[in-house]
Amino acid sequence: MSRQAVLAVEGLPGAGKTALVGLIHFLRPGITVIPELLLPVPPDADRSFFARNDLAKLRAATGTEAAVFDRSWMSTVTYVIAETRWRGEESDPRRVAGNLYPHTVEFPPVCLFIDSPRALALAFASDGLFADLRFRALLRAAYLEIFDEYGAGSVHIVASGSLHEVAPALRHAFSKRTNPSRR
Repeated sequence: MSRQAVLAVEGLPGAGKTALVGLIHFLRPGITVIPELLLPVPPDADRSFFARNDLAKLRAATGTEAAVFDRSWMSTVTYVIAETRWRGEESDPRRVAGNLYPHTVEFPPVCLFIDSPRALALAFASDGLFADLRFRALLRAAYLEIFDEYGAGSVHIVASGSLHEVAPALRHAFSKRTNPSRR
C-alpha cells in the first residue's frame, strides 16, 4: 500500500461504513473500492477465512492509485481480541495479528473509525457475538487499542459518517500520498 492514497473505514456493525464507502465512490469514482468481503464466504467461515479475505483485499489494492477499504485487517484482529476477552482471557493486538497473518501487515495510511453511539447501543448484526452489548463494547475498546498501538497520527475518529465529519479524513487520505507505518 505504500505511496498510494488509502483509506480504511472501520467501525461496529451499523455504524455506516458501507454507506460511507459507497458515497466516497460516488463522489470520487476513480477510487478503487475494496468491499468488506472479497472472497466467497464458506458456510463454516472462521478466523482463517477472514484472514485470507484480508490478504486478498490487500492484494486487490496493489497497483491502484487510490483505494478505500470497507473494513481492513483491523476488523478481523479486533474481533479476535474482543472474542478472546469476552471469554475472560488476555489478548493483545500484535500477538493476534502475528498469529493471523504470515507476514507483517501495514497499517493503512489513513483510517477513519466511525464511533457511532447508536451502533454500540443497538445490535445491527446477529451473527457471531455482535448481538451482545458487552461484546460490542469490547470490540470498540479493541479498535481503540489497535489505533493507539499502530496508528498514531493517521486515525480520524468521528461519531457519524456524515460528510461534514469525515471531510478532514478524506482530504488527508486523498489529497496527498502518505507513507504507512508498519507492524
